[in-house]
Amino acid sequence: MKGLTLGAVDYISKPIHLEEVLARIKIHLNLHCLTKQLQTQNDLLESIFNESADAIFLVSIETGLITDCNRRAVELFEADSKDELLNIEGQTLQEERFTPEELSSIWNEIDSQGLWSRELKYVTKKGKLFWGNLAAKQIQVAGQKMNLVRVTDITERKQREETLKLIVEGTTSTIGNAFMRSCVRYLAQILQARYAGITQCIDETQTKGRTLAFWTGETWGENFEYSLAGTPCETLVADKVSLYPKDVQTLFPHAPALVELNATSYLGISIVGSQHNSLGHLFVLDTKPMELNLNKELILKIFAARAGAELERLQAEEALQQSEVREREKSQALERTLNELKYTQAQLIQTEKMSSLGRIVAGVAHEINNPISFIYGNLTPARYYFQDLLKLIEIYQQSYPCPPSEIETLRQEIDLEFVLDDWSKMMNSMQVGAERIQQIVCSLRNFSRLDEQDLKDVDLHEGIDSTLMILNHRLRAEGDRPEIQVLKNYEHLPNVTCYANQLNQVFMNLLSNAIDALETQEPPRVIRISTSLVSRQNQQPTNNQQPITNSVVIRIADNGSGMSEEVKKKIFDPFFTTKPVGSGTGLGLAISHQIIVEKHNGQIRCISTLGKGTEFIVQIPVNLAALSCDLAILI
Repeated sequence: MKGLTLGAVDYISKPIHLEEVLARIKIHLNLHCLTKQLQTQNDLLESIFNESADAIFLVSIETGLITDCNRRAVELFEADSKDELLNIEGQTLQEERFTPEELSSIWNEIDSQGLWSRELKYVTKKGKLFWGNLAAKQIQVAGQKMNLVRVTDITERKQREETLKLIVEGTTSTIGNAFMRSCVRYLAQILQARYAGITQCIDETQTKGRTLAFWTGETWGENFEYSLAGTPCETLVADKVSLYPKDVQTLFPHAPALVELNATSYLGISIVGSQHNSLGHLFVLDTKPMELNLNKELILKIFAARAGAELERLQAEEALQQSEVREREKSQALERTLNELKYTQAQLIQTEKMSSLGRIVAGVAHEINNPISFIYGNLTPARYYFQDLLKLIEIYQQSYPCPPSEIETLRQEIDLEFVLDDWSKMMNSMQVGAERIQQIVCSLRNFSRLDEQDLKDVDLHEGIDSTLMILNHRLRAEGDRPEIQVLKNYEHLPNVTCYANQLNQVFMNLLSNAIDALETQEPPRVIRISTSLVSRQNQQPTNNQQPITNSVVIRIADNGSGMSEEVKKKIFDPFFTTKPVGSGTGLGLAISHQIIVEKHNGQIRCISTLGKGTEFIVQIPVNLAALSCDLAILI
């Protein structure tokens, strides 16, 4: 039978020539060799097909169904057998199927270019997702066109790319508090942990920490302070990664936060600064066991290095801000000191001016008072002497009704009748003038009050009237300047214990300002001055100033143009003035404020509206000495 199969029967049953025998033997040897080569090629192709690291599919172009696949395809797609992957559409293994339009475009690209490739997400037969790189090429198999499809598992590469992307987003996108939040959120996402936190050491002994950001798995939790003792963070050393893969609650029974978070595992690292100093800690917690690999360790170190740089930046920024604050405070303190010195110097000059003015006024008043007193004192005797002379003349006229011509001529020349009639008028005029001069002298003495540097009981009305007397030349009408009316409404006031000369200075400043405010005002130009006594129950504290017991209130108002809110806020500031350069020092109201508030424990405030005038309200205690004693007892 074997001979029949091999064709040997021809050699037995038929006569054959030697050349034919040799030719047939050669043919059979060549056929055997070709068969062996074909078998070798088939074995090689089978080996390449099944031993490939990629999944390989043969897909019918006509039906679009898988006709064959290799062993790697069965493993990659977690099929129970090869048959499970045959006679199905390849895109049924994808997470998202192609639309008809996309599928048509793919076939056209394969036809035109012979190759098509794309990265896709696949789903295994057991529902597991993975990334694959699909490459399809058209080939000929047994005379038929087929698509050879190769699927390479690129899940790890995709994960590395995603991890790198998350690392970049988590470490470079923001700074400050936003970075801390971003850091823990991305760290938890990359390491697939439930919790992540970043803490900062808040004491020199590094036994206490405060969270800068804490990710709870869904959002950021509230930051909190805690003791490092008995916690996994206490065991961190330098830049070494510390892992407690399971039973972390058992290992650290004195860390209640681990119980609250239901933590099972811990992975952390110390945040080290550029000077190798510990700045804080970076950690993740999970509710399931955790494994450590090189990637996790590197990722944690990357985030820790970035967190350390950010913490140092924040510390440097805070130090710079504190330095700026200190320098600003120093600058402000220096500016205040300079202003105080300037104000004190100006105040001393002003005080010296007022003192000099007071001495001059007192001296002038004294020098005027002496001769005017002499004149006033001699008016009465002069009247008596004149009466005596008048009687003598009458007796002469009676005794000598016809006087000599010389006497008659002289009588007519001096107009004796006019002299006799005008003498009494002249004496009365001299008396009125002398009394007026005495009033002015008295006002000057009252205003200067050089003999009353200490607390004295004085009549405030007298001080106001004395000031008005001195300013009378600015109040009366002169030339084209109309009169300024002064309307006084004085209530009965007790004598007030105060520094009289200082209060007179306040009255002078307020009344002078009122007159200045009326310089360009059309008539009527009016200054209203009123005084009143205020009892304790009617007091109201103003602008953090102490309420005053049994006080007097002086109101000085004008109907001038008023002032704006902006100006009103600054009127008591030293050197602030709205007058032209050279017309005012800006110290009048500042000194007045100091005299009323600091010297007399009183209050001074301003009410003003543009176009409606200005009113200053001064309130001082009736008995400053008693109030000072009460305050001393309270202190």
